[in-house]
Amino acid sequence: MDASTVRPCWLESAGGHYIDGRQITPEHFIDKIKLFDLILEATGIASLEFDLIDALAINGVYVVTGIPSGDRPLKIDGEELMRRLVLRNQVVLGGVNASRNHFQMAVNDLAQAQARWHEHVAELITNQYEYTDFDNAFQHHDADEIKVVLEWSGDRMPAPEKANQLAYHEA
Repeated sequence: MDASTVRPCWLESAGGHYIDGRQITPEHFIDKIKLFDLILEATGIASLEFDLIDALAINGVYVVTGIPSGDRPLKIDGEELMRRLVLRNQVVLGGVNASRNHFQMAVNDLAQAQARWHEHVAELITNQYEYTDFDNAFQHHDADEIKVVLEWSGDRMPAPEKANQLAYHEA
C-alpha cells in the first residue's frame, strides 16, 4: 500500500514507521533504517517471514500471525537460525487464537492505548457493519480500511465513542 494511505499515516502519527515492501526488500531494511525491536508480520508469505528475521535487533521480539498457504517449499539453515536467535536473545512468537482472557487483556491494552494516544485509537475503527451484514464486511474492503467492527447491539456509534466505550469497559 502507498505511504500516503490511511494505515501508514495512522502508524506514523502514533510514532511508528511504515516501510513499503514494494520499495525496499527485506535484506535492505538494515541499510535504510536501524534494526527493529519489534516486528509484527501478518502477510503469510513464508519467504518474507524468514527474511525479516535479519532485521530483528538484539533482544528483539518477532510476532508472526500470517499463515502461509499453498505448496511453496522453503529451505532454511536451521542451525544458523537457532544460533542467531539464542546468541542475540531474540524471541519469535506465532499466534492466531485467543481465549476470553486474552480478549479482556486486549480491552485493557486498548484502554492504556487510549490514554496514551487519544484519538489515534478511535481512528483504527474505519468501518462498522451490523452482524447480519458480515458478508459485506469480509468481501468488500475500502482502500482506507484499517479495522472492521461487526455490531451486535444495533447501535452503530461513531468510532471515537466506540473506542471510549471499549477503553472504559470493566469486565
